[in-house]
Amino acid sequence: MGVAHATDLSDAPGGPQDLLTLKQGDHLCLVYDDDPTEQFAALVPFLKQGLENGERGVYVCDDTTMDSLSAALAGDGVDVDGAISSGALIIWTREQWRPAGELVSAEMAARVDDVIRQALAEGFCGIRFAIEMTWTLDPNIASDRLCHWEATLNTVIRPDVPARMICQYSRKRLGPEVVYAGLATHPVAVLGTETLPNPYHRGPLALHDPATPSVGHEDIDWMLSQLRWQRAYESERARRLRAEETAAEAEASLQQLREANATKDDLLALLSHELRTPLTIVSGFAEYLARKGDGYSPESALAVQEITLGAQRLTRIITNLLLLGQDDAGAAEGEPIVLKPILRVVMAEHKKRHPEREISVHHESPHTPALGNAVYAEQVIANLVANAEKYSPAGTLIEIRLSLLDGYRVVSVLDRGIGFPPGEAERLFEAFYRSAEASRVGGGLGVGLFVCKRVVEAQGGKIWCLPRPGGGSEFSFTLPLAEE
Repeated sequence: MGVAHATDLSDAPGGPQDLLTLKQGDHLCLVYDDDPTEQFAALVPFLKQGLENGERGVYVCDDTTMDSLSAALAGDGVDVDGAISSGALIIWTREQWRPAGELVSAEMAARVDDVIRQALAEGFCGIRFAIEMTWTLDPNIASDRLCHWEATLNTVIRPDVPARMICQYSRKRLGPEVVYAGLATHPVAVLGTETLPNPYHRGPLALHDPATPSVGHEDIDWMLSQLRWQRAYESERARRLRAEETAAEAEASLQQLREANATKDDLLALLSHELRTPLTIVSGFAEYLARKGDGYSPESALAVQEITLGAQRLTRIITNLLLLGQDDAGAAEGEPIVLKPILRVVMAEHKKRHPEREISVHHESPHTPALGNAVYAEQVIANLVANAEKYSPAGTLIEIRLSLLDGYRVVSVLDRGIGFPPGEAERLFEAFYRSAEASRVGGGLGVGLFVCKRVVEAQGGKIWCLPRPGGGSEFSFTLPLAEE
């Protein structure tokens, strides 16, 4: 049938575009089967968008379409009467659009150009045409003359002109040669509400050779089937491109995260090397001075004590920051550990810093081992005891309870301190979160409890807090029991 003018699909844009994304200068071919109202789902939003943008809309109707078009526009929220009275919407019959006598392409093109210029002169920013091509009937315009006219129209509707046009071809009322002429002369095709490059567009060749081949309905069927295949192909290609772009963006974000983590690790390594060594010296000599301080004045003894406590607090902060920066914090392979001696070490260290604080310990099956990491378990318990120390009055008791529950070791630290506001139990374990009351009572970065959560969960356990009847808090965490 001689329609081998399809473009290379590899050069097509990234998939079908919605009809509402048309650019000025687009000239489209829309082929429908029977009733023009079939296409209102695409055409009504196209016209409405233009009206909302300050463009003029021109619709050339078939004999029976005018009322149904007005109803469809009104149903989509368009004030049809107001748009017509203001000149924003013009609805012409085919008699009003069709030239008297024979169709002369140059004369018809001049008329379309005048319609565009008049719209701009009247203050509209552009114009949109929707043309039912049944205006070519009774008497019928020959397909080759129509082909020449549509090709000429491409010299009027072009990218530098603020106009868009959709030409609608009825397969029932127009012969296959006429439909072919439409497919051969429009750069863009419409399928449903989507647009895509028209592979049958002959471009300027149609001006020099407007003759249309002898085609039948089965040929038009095949051409439309290829358009549908192209739409599916382009949709799939666009999906793949989006997936590739998403994957590339994700990889770029991951690389940025890796670089940020590397910077973080370098910083933490610097903290560990540059701060911990001199801090150990300060702590050691402060404790030495405290032990040798029998002859100090009260002021000097207090100064030594404050230096010791400050150094110990800074040591805990650095330890927490280092744990916070480890992606695998606590994820080392677990081993059976007995928590009783770990508790003893934590209590002894705490007693050195806070000799006046009373701490009680209650054991249930004290020698039953849990599965975890002894260093990290000690850090978690030390953080919870330090938290209780900070937020409870000096004369109150801190309790530590070691119990069993459904295959887990449970460690609980209880105090009679300030507690926490209702609904904030989960937020207490967020990094850098501190309640207003906690900020008022004591300083800190708000990382201790977050470190506890990371370390405990990495070892297969859970951590939570509950308010105590009578005031205070109960912080608990679990570690799985070791298999015997």
